[in-house]
Parts: sequence; C-alpha cells; structure tokens
Amino acid sequence: LEDLFEAVFRREKAIEYLALVKSDGTVIAEKLRPDSIKPKIDSADSEIIIPMQGRKYIGSPYIHDGSTNFNFNLSVPVGPLSHPLAVLTASIDTDILWHTVSPVLSRQTISTYIVDDHGHLLNKVSNVPIGSDLMYLEPVRRLLTNGEWNKRESYEGINGSRVFSIATRIEALGWVLISEIPEETLTAPIFAKLQKMATVMFVTVLIFGGTGLF
Repeated sequence: LEDLFEAVFRREKAIEYLALVKSDGTVIAEKLRPDSIKPKIDSADSEIIIPMQGRKYIGSPYIHDGSTNFNFNLSVPVGPLSHPLAVLTASIDTDILWHTVSPVLSRQTISTYIVDDHGHLLNKVSNVPIGSDLMYLEPVRRLLTNGEWNKRESYEGINGSRVFSIATRIEALGWVLISEIPEETLTAPIFAKLQKMATVMFVTVLIFGGTGLF
C-alpha cells in the first residue's frame, strides 16, 4: 500500500492526504504530504458511512483549522459494492486541482468555474472566493435541480456583468462546469459592423442625393 500511495501522490499533485479506513474509523494505511494538515476521520462522518453503503462520496469545500486553503473530500468503497470492506478517502486541494485543469478550460475573456453538487464554488474566479454559494445563478440552479440549460439570452454572471454561458453537468461527480462569455465581447463586433454599414449607407445617400440635385 505504501508504494501504491506513493505512486498516487506522484501522479495527482492535488491530493494532500490519502487513507484506507475501516468502517469503524480505524486507519489501515495513510499518507500525508509534508506541510499539509491531516484531516480528522470519524466513522460517523458521511465520508465513511456513504462509501460503506457502496456509493462514492464527494464533500463540499472546507478549510482546515489553521489553514487558508480549501479542500474537499473524495471517498470510494473498496471491495464488493454490496458489502464494502473498507473506504479509500482523499483530501484534495481545490487550488492545485484547478491549476491542473485550468490550462485546458480557460480562455482569454472567458470565466470558467466548477460548482459542486451543493452549489458551492470549487475554484477562485476573480474576487469570488472558493466555497461561495452560487445557487443564485440560473444555470447552476437549473442544472443542480435536474433541469437543463440551453438559454441563448444573457444574464448577470458570477462577476456581476452580463454574460452568455455554456454549462454542463459532470454526471460522474454531480458537479457543474460553466464557461461565461461577456456579452460585450460578442455584441461589440456586431455593433461595429452595423456602424460601418450605417456610415456607408449615409455616404451613399449623400452621394446619390447630391447627384439628384443637379
């Protein structure tokens, strides 16, 4: 198990703590990154109870006592789903996780963020802190209540400005991934073209109008 945990730590930089735990909370094996805070494990917590029922568990972002970083817990059952033998639980740093995936998702002028199944922000966006409740945003609310989001009109986005968005639900995790595009970046080129057309039409009217006068 030590070699397996070491391999996981080398591959997944966002994992700060990894443990194999019995149903009564007894730790079979564990590994903690240097300078990280070891989370408390309690057999009465959802991260143990839910996996022991054969289901995965993904917690909401939280801050360890004495830390400023947000983490969330991910736990999966080990053994037959009908009768799990133990739980593999991990504490994951949201900032490091986001820095790993953001180069693939982020684009200039586009705000991309992930929301957990409780509507809490998992990555920092501008001045919006991790853990903020985003259920007030329509695409988040719709997708987390088993609805759909395919609206083409703009709305007030996470930064307070009018945006269009593409949103999808990550079924395996229950999370929502949203990319917001400022309304002005889409409408400005259209208005620029309309302005040029209006100028050309105005000049044309002047020319032909002037010609008609002679």
